[in-house]
Amino acid sequence: MVQGTDVVAVLDWEFSGAYPLSELIGGVGVDVLEIIDEESEKENSEWSEKILDMVAATARKRGWPENEVTMLVGSGDPIVGYARTEMFPAV
Repeated sequence: MVQGTDVVAVLDWEFSGAYPLSELIGGVGVDVLEIIDEESEKENSEWSEKILDMVAATARKRGWPENEVTMLVGSGDPIVGYARTEMFPAV
């Protein structure tokens, strides 16, 4: 993505698709930056927290029960979490 003549963002389409929000966020967080050093890791964590806060606020505004909001932005669904570890094992 560009703004004027400056590149301001790069979209990574590798895992693009339509997924339930709970499978994308619960227990995982949101990566918005490529981690290359401690500073970018800190910035990524801050953005992830802001995004999760906005997701939780939107879910509450829509009347979601608090236990579902917690599952969405907290530790997530343990079954989905286990499936993730099987599909994408840590290297």
